[in-house]
Amino acid sequence: MTSKPGPTFKFNIEELSSFSYENVKLSLTSTYLYSDLKDLCFEYNVIVDRDEVGVLTALINEDQNLYRVEGNIGLTIERAAMNKAIPYKVVKAIFPLYKHFKQDKVTITTNKEDGSVSRMCLDLNGKFLDVVNSDNDEKHFRYIIPCK
Repeated sequence: MTSKPGPTFKFNIEELSSFSYENVKLSLTSTYLYSDLKDLCFEYNVIVDRDEVGVLTALINEDQNLYRVEGNIGLTIERAAMNKAIPYKVVKAIFPLYKHFKQDKVTITTNKEDGSVSRMCLDLNGKFLDVVNSDNDEKHFRYIIPCK
């Protein structure tokens, strides 16, 4: 049995190694292929005013039904940075990466009905898409955000 080769990606890593928006900087730490589909994934340190406050994972794939629970953007931020509009700024900072790969929207999911995530998505001109269940029946609320 012959396996189907994964997608081919051509890019200059230097162009994608750092992004910023206002006082937030994203610094590339790794790239890898995600899942059996070998979708390209980028991982960045989130830096605010020279302090590392979290990690962003950016999955390149526009099919909103393929990664229904994961979404395109995974973000872990220290609690102290949560109330300073940092998640909003991080998402704004990463839009050029998606635009580089001709992806004009991203899916953001949250595993709880989190008012701050909902507000952030709406502030980014996003729209609520639906609620999906993970394998362990945990609800995930999905939003579609245009990369503007």
